[in-house]
Amino acid sequence: MEPTPSDKPLHVVSIGAHPDDEISCAGTLANYVRAGHRATVVTMTRGGMGHMTLPSGELKRLRSEEAAACARVLGADLRLLDFEDSAIPETRDAALVLVDVLRELRPDVVITHGPEQRHPDHRATCRLVSDAYYLCSLPLLQSAHPWHGVGEVYFFDAGETDTYVDITDTLELKTQAAACHRSQYEDWLVVHDAGVDRGGLPDFRVRLRERAAFHGHRCGVRYAEAFRAYWPRAPKAAPLLPVNAAS
Repeated sequence: MEPTPSDKPLHVVSIGAHPDDEISCAGTLANYVRAGHRATVVTMTRGGMGHMTLPSGELKRLRSEEAAACARVLGADLRLLDFEDSAIPETRDAALVLVDVLRELRPDVVITHGPEQRHPDHRATCRLVSDAYYLCSLPLLQSAHPWHGVGEVYFFDAGETDTYVDITDTLELKTQAAACHRSQYEDWLVVHDAGVDRGGLPDFRVRLRERAAFHGHRCGVRYAEAFRAYWPRAPKAAPLLPVNAAS
């Protein structure tokens, strides 16, 4: 839905551990941009471990370029941080880095990894975002930018989901964005045969479409992305049980 002139533009920020993690919510980011809002992709690392043969320094450069190309496709801004791939520390100092990022960007909505993720960088990012979400709201905690209260936090790739976004109109854009990450979707995730990034990934275009169709079926649209709210909506009581109106 297009915003009216009186609507306040929103700012949605995704925070992923690696370049390409934003693809989990890329359709949603594209929806915000198409509706006249702002989207920013924040990446904790430059992905220096996700390849079989390329040296880490060369891979970081390549994946940074891929991340920039992906952000351009989505119409999003990009912020690359410099934590080391496979070594994101779950420390207060690391959380304070994100505090300054959140205070500077001042998002209305933050989207990040779910806490159940197998990848240690994903779990660490989720924990750090959760900590920074609270810490950035403390006026007495001084940093380079004034305090900010984030409106909502959502987890992607979460075990339980309670919120769905219709991406029927942006699925193809999501697929184009994913194609920018060639080092991952056409190389690493296809050939790596150990750990959490096991080989044998089928064509990523098919995988993205199938996953979006699965979530879409659950919420009554063709294609969707699924999330879990950090603050779940409280249940509401009604005087009578709801009934679908007859057509």
